[in-house]
Amino acid sequence: MEGIEVRHLRSNELIWSQTLEPTTNKITYQGEELEPEQVYFWRETVPLETLPTKIVFRIMNKEERDRISTELAELESQLETEGASESDIILARVNYFAERQLWSDALQEAYSVENPSGELADFLEKFEAHNFCPPQGGN
Repeated sequence: MEGIEVRHLRSNELIWSQTLEPTTNKITYQGEELEPEQVYFWRETVPLETLPTKIVFRIMNKEERDRISTELAELESQLETEGASESDIILARVNYFAERQLWSDALQEAYSVENPSGELADFLEKFEAHNFCPPQGGN
């Protein structure tokens, strides 16, 4: 994979792109804010002789986002009242997103910890052990 780009599904308009080093195994989107309820796709940029992977995704609407924000605030407040550590709170947020199959959010939360330990480190280790981008062809 040479890079990654995000495009609007209907117009195919390029929203953001980033060249990647061969050793890159994670990247954070740094483009303009994506619009609620719009459908986009990300794809890898690869040599012409290779077919790129294309993953379609939708940005949730404001009501869904607000509901999730409220639920997360309640979860954090409850955990803080119980004396949970910052690491425990982040792990609870990761699990919240994962249970709802909001994988990008779960990963963003998990990777926000500089030196994860315990269950969070196990989660990241399992995730990183999965090869989402296997080499194609003889490259």
